[in-house]
Amino acid sequence: MKKGPLSKKDKELIKKLYLTHSCKELSDKLERSESTVEKYVMTLNFKPNEPKSEVKQENVVQDISSKFAKNKERGVVVMTEAASMASDESKKNKQSSKMPSRYSNYIHKIKVVNMKTEICTNPKDPYLHKLIMEDMMISWKIKLCDDTWVYGDYDRPDYLNPWTRLKMHCLDNNLNVVDVQLYMFGTEQKSFVTDPQGIDGIACIRGLGKEQSMTGDHSQSFQILTVLHLNENCENITAYKYTWPYTPFEPEVSIRELNHNNVYEMIFRHDSEKIKQTQILKYLNQSTL
Repeated sequence: MKKGPLSKKDKELIKKLYLTHSCKELSDKLERSESTVEKYVMTLNFKPNEPKSEVKQENVVQDISSKFAKNKERGVVVMTEAASMASDESKKNKQSSKMPSRYSNYIHKIKVVNMKTEICTNPKDPYLHKLIMEDMMISWKIKLCDDTWVYGDYDRPDYLNPWTRLKMHCLDNNLNVVDVQLYMFGTEQKSFVTDPQGIDGIACIRGLGKEQSMTGDHSQSFQILTVLHLNENCENITAYKYTWPYTPFEPEVSIRELNHNNVYEMIFRHDSEKIKQTQILKYLNQSTL
């Protein structure tokens, strides 16, 4: 097995095949460790290099099976951040949106096309009520500095991902996130990160997973809400996880390295100093959403 960093040729092959091949298949092909390949795959955009087409978005299916984390000994398959983000990305079309001048030198414009961008602020909204109370799906609720509560109404037809909508709303209205809470029927009231002055560098990612016994006679589905908070030194991220039902396979708190995907999803305080740091800018400016 080859040692050392991936060569330019290795990276080009991974870019060409990572959407249709698993990390294990790529590692065997390159004679590299699976973890080395997976780390590089996590830095990619998870978007196929396809020509523009008139095909409707709902008819386009993206294979993201290689983005799932697998524990062979326990027979566990878990949706990672990459898989969750790729799944959400496949539901979006894109066009230009106005970018406040304070961020114009630091981040690219969010692009949307024919998708609604209004945030959900009503806990009695019929779609949100069904999602949380009937479908029993995990989500978040966010308090903004103007005392507005915003709810994660995932998979709402014709709407962008709720986190993207919240990010756009904060940018357009000069608002800060001050509290991030769990929102799920029948669970504890849990606040992950709170800062009355505004949280600087925060993101929420929803995931789904399934634990399968090795014999195949039992399986357990579970949902995961991951809250990412950029640490003060801007060198790494603290990840807070809530899993329902509880599974020991998922750590409740962990430290993660920076990468394009987790940094780009973050909402920064309107007077952020973190967003100006070189190690943050290099991820924000890699590509547009």
